[in-house]
Amino acid sequence: SSTDANNGRALPPNYVVPLEKAAESGCRKCRLELETGEKTRQSHDERCPRKWRPKEGSAGSTKAAAVGARDGSGKFRPATKPVAKKKRKRDRKAERERRLAREAAARANEDGADTDDEEAANMLAEGIGTADDERPRKKRKRDKDRKRKRDRKQSSTRPSGSPFWSEHLIEEFVRLRREKFGNANAWTEIAALMPPKPEGYGRWTAQELANMWHLGNSSVKRFCRKDGKLNAIKNCVSDKTGDWLADYKKKK
Repeated sequence: SSTDANNGRALPPNYVVPLEKAAESGCRKCRLELETGEKTRQSHDERCPRKWRPKEGSAGSTKAAAVGARDGSGKFRPATKPVAKKKRKRDRKAERERRLAREAAARANEDGADTDDEEAANMLAEGIGTADDERPRKKRKRDKDRKRKRDRKQSSTRPSGSPFWSEHLIEEFVRLRREKFGNANAWTEIAALMPPKPEGYGRWTAQELANMWHLGNSSVKRFCRKDGKLNAIKNCVSDKTGDWLADYKKKK
């Protein structure tokens, strides 16, 4: 423990260095307060022995005493007992889940539950999962990312066009491309010549025509593949003439 340099006695825990002694150390705040007799809001100098003293009655005094304090000479003396870090919210949640899992495992053993349920409860009690899902967090995230990629890949083959396509509109679309634009993919110009959408839903867009040409549409079975899957309209039309192939011609 720290001792008073004047009389060699041990200093009490709440000992406060006198203002006069702190002013002798060169602290500007303490010298000003000693001269004027009034408290100031300035900061103590780093070497001031009054800088790190705990405030009486404050919530931080206990914490400061646990961390350590400065003795009469101004030296910082750390506490002998280290301060335990506060557990994070995630750690507290995991500990609570493990405790609940241990209780569930104990009840399962008493009630003679199924082996699978008992094994899952024991895994949770050992911290190999959570109460919601016994898989680790990283594996759940990896599976979620894989599912998102798989769904995106599957949805990319679906036409994002309008559901208003009919057999007549698709034939008119192919006819305009063949006769007016020489089998060129002039989607913006073709969209301006296309009949409007049924039920007053406005005009066609170039993106909708491009989706029909490159992806297809399942609303008309005539242009689907034999297995019922989507078939791009470009696969139903001859590259040279722009006319329908034999398998996709309209039956009379």
